Amino acid sequence: MNKIIRTPYVSFRPHTIRPKFSEQLPCDDRLAQRVAQPLFDAGVVIAAITERRNYDSGLKPRPYHDLRLLLQGEMRVEMGGRTYDLEPGDLMACPTGTPLRCSAGRKGTRYLYFFIEDRSDWEPLKKHGDYVRSFESAPVLFLLLRDTLDAMASHQPDTIRRAWQNSRMLIDLLRLEMGRGGSKRSEEGSALNRLVDDVTAAPQKPWDRQNMAARLHLSVSQLTRLFNQELGVSPRELVIRQRMQLATQELLNTNRKIESIAAELGYASFHSFTRLFTRHVGIPPGQYRARYRHPSLPASTPRSSEQSASAPASSTPRMRLRKISCLR
Repeated sequence: MNKIIRTPYVSFRPHTIRPKFSEQLPCDDRLAQRVAQPLFDAGVVIAAITERRNYDSGLKPRPYHDLRLLLQGEMRVEMGGRTYDLEPGDLMACPTGTPLRCSAGRKGTRYLYFFIEDRSDWEPLKKHGDYVRSFESAPVLFLLLRDTLDAMASHQPDTIRRAWQNSRMLIDLLRLEMGRGGSKRSEEGSALNRLVDDVTAAPQKPWDRQNMAARLHLSVSQLTRLFNQELGVSPRELVIRQRMQLATQELLNTNRKIESIAAELGYASFHSFTRLFTRHVGIPPGQYRARYRHPSLPASTPRSSEQSASAPASSTPRMRLRKISCLR
């Protein structure tokens, strides 16, 4: 079966035949543990991509934190005394113990979800409470989980190694979102969220810790502490991860030289860029391009930096984090 899976963000040609209705990474499955142990170490009970028709979960509190990202179709959510009609790209976060009901009609709905244990390291989820919002990193979340599920299906050593890296990046992405907590933020948290949004939107800019701290009216040490407390990463690490995400998109979507991609992302040294890319993605950029660019997806022509920076996430069927800059 060689069909193309389409979402609002990506067109994806499966390498393997997949179940029609649901694919799961459950914590009690030995193969899933081999493929995605970092997910389970972080408290994830199950991660899945599923499709439902004529679906009604019933209104009841959940024993786990429940995170869902709508990929296709529609879904109605009753949560915390409010009703939401989700659209593709919307993320729902429901802390443990909150009454939740999800439903879909006969046309069906396709979504991914995570059930997460009620642990202290996921406390921000409970602090911010339930919410629904449009999730700008939806393509990344989908592709990281998609690739991890493929690794479970393939049983190949190289894909399993990559799946471990993807699992870590999934946890990083979820922790980043949980630290931001939808729209329920203090004044300081709102300012931090705006800063993170700007870094995410244009990581290729020359961000540095001093300017970031000044923007929040904090010292550099206070900024670092705030990032670690709310997001689980340092300012420098956030920028690097967003750069590496943009790098993977450029490697798979364009014919640009790696040196050009590195320079646009703020790295004057090609070797420094290659070292960081290998540390975050698992293999050097040249190998990544050769291995993961699908032969049925023709390489696009080189793009200008303006085109690259402004291209919507929906045009890039890629895997990883987001864009760049150079924190020292």
